[in-house]
Amino acid sequence: MGADAWLQETVVLCVWPRRPLPLADATFDIGGGPCASVASRVVTMEVEELHPPLAEVPPRRSLVYLYDDWADKVAGFLKKYRVGFFGDGLFQGHVETDSMASTASQATDFSCVVVAAPELLEAAGLFIHDDDDSENDDEPAPRRSIFLRYQEPIRAPNSDQVAYERLCTLRAETRPPPPSKKRRLRVGDKYQYTPLAALGERTADVYGVVVSYTTPKQASRGRMDFEMTLAIIDESRPERAQALYINVFAPDLAHLPRILAVGDVIRFHKLVLSRYNGVLVALCTRASRFVVFRLADGSSTEVVLTHTYESVTYLPSDKARAIALLQWGASTLPTDHTTCPRNHFGPPRALRHVYPAAYVDVVAFVESPFRAGHPAVAVVSDRMHVTAEVHVHAHFATLDTMGWTAAAVGRWCRFRGVQVTATDSLVLHFGVMSSLEIYPTPATPPRLPPLDRIVTTVPRAIAALSCVSLATFLTTPVPCKAHVMAEIVDVSPRTAAAFTTRMNNQTVYMGLLRLQDATASVDGILFGADGEMFFGRPAAETEALDARLTHLMAHRQPLQWCLVSYATATNDVRVRIVQTRLANSS
Repeated sequence: MGADAWLQETVVLCVWPRRPLPLADATFDIGGGPCASVASRVVTMEVEELHPPLAEVPPRRSLVYLYDDWADKVAGFLKKYRVGFFGDGLFQGHVETDSMASTASQATDFSCVVVAAPELLEAAGLFIHDDDDSENDDEPAPRRSIFLRYQEPIRAPNSDQVAYERLCTLRAETRPPPPSKKRRLRVGDKYQYTPLAALGERTADVYGVVVSYTTPKQASRGRMDFEMTLAIIDESRPERAQALYINVFAPDLAHLPRILAVGDVIRFHKLVLSRYNGVLVALCTRASRFVVFRLADGSSTEVVLTHTYESVTYLPSDKARAIALLQWGASTLPTDHTTCPRNHFGPPRALRHVYPAAYVDVVAFVESPFRAGHPAVAVVSDRMHVTAEVHVHAHFATLDTMGWTAAAVGRWCRFRGVQVTATDSLVLHFGVMSSLEIYPTPATPPRLPPLDRIVTTVPRAIAALSCVSLATFLTTPVPCKAHVMAEIVDVSPRTAAAFTTRMNNQTVYMGLLRLQDATASVDGILFGADGEMFFGRPAAETEALDARLTHLMAHRQPLQWCLVSYATATNDVRVRIVQTRLANSS
């Protein structure tokens, strides 16, 4: 007797309230369970494993039937209750019964958990006496124990999230609670802020540390609202890679959150959460409210609030929570080298590692104020040897209104999605899709994730030739074989399974590497034996190929290539990567 260990931590998915037995026949009813013929009342719950052992394995579920006195004890249980079932007096297993009182379930063999007095289990044929319960048949068998531990969920006053009360225990001698006519969760009398890791769908109140934010952009249709995206973390989701993304819409820039720098703390009330492609995302609607917190200059206890409302709730507990998160973020962010999930342009680069490319993220120190004009221009550097200019071609008025052009001066910043050119000088072009993030500590450069050195080799005869630009190579009559220095800016397909194919009963490489330098870009075909030479392993061995493709994209840098151009039967020009070997990759 007894139940599986996973039943000690479950959450209630559904409850069929206390009903008298026997039940009237109903097509869609769950039935009275295995003790329906000997008990007088029943409560039925469907429970789910709270902490599955593996993320890939779905949580286990079971029906639980509680009879008579136990039905009275749990009569007030509702969905979202956390319940644990303990003791050796429980029954769990498959039962065969014709007393389901339901025409919906024609099967007579089903698995469930039964919580009832030993007499009921014995009367229903479920109580099994062990032969070794007692050495003397004249002595009574020891009474089996049953107890339940539960936590009541309390709903926040203005959200759909719940917080749990202290752990309580129900035993056979516990008196049933007084009956309640309201079958809904109790509502708390104070705001309840949900940890990010515990969020579910619908609405919630949350605190978080801002780890990324986008430059607001105005929609080109509909209500023409401005939209910006924030990414936040907290102690329950402490890495950038676990950040929750929040889309904020407002009719004008004045009603958007005034985030000044990474590390600011933001509080949302009535934040709407939903799942998109299986990922939980959030939306700040007209009903939502937000407040931004940051420490006053030179203070570790004085908090500055920024909001767009006439008044906001600000209690001593809010100040304490804001200070705790600000201090936690200040200590955590410098050591977190993970990247946010929506990291479209790869890890950020220092200026000394910048190479002309389509779009990259660059970290630099803003040396001078922005000079207004078209484009607006500012000077940035790495505070060592490299200096460059930032040309703002779009959103300068937005950056200025949000206060970021002034705040960026004398601070380290991340220029996201900028295009790099290097003709007469190094220039970062801030365009329509670019964004600006300001780092919190003005004088201390951020610690960037290390850029792994990747090396490709070509035959000596090719390496002895001077490198030509992609533009020169592409304008040379075909066929042409050349030595080129270029960077991988994209891989297609991006998975190992799709990067290989079957041909003549063999697995062969067949994919594209998009190569780019300061003059042009081209899709290089990596096929067959050239693919095996490049990756250093047969196409059938795809175990590490996914990691290699990801590594090449994450650590973009100039590499040498041997390229061949040729014409097809329809006179289309194609480019193949040949005789090139990847010397080291991880």
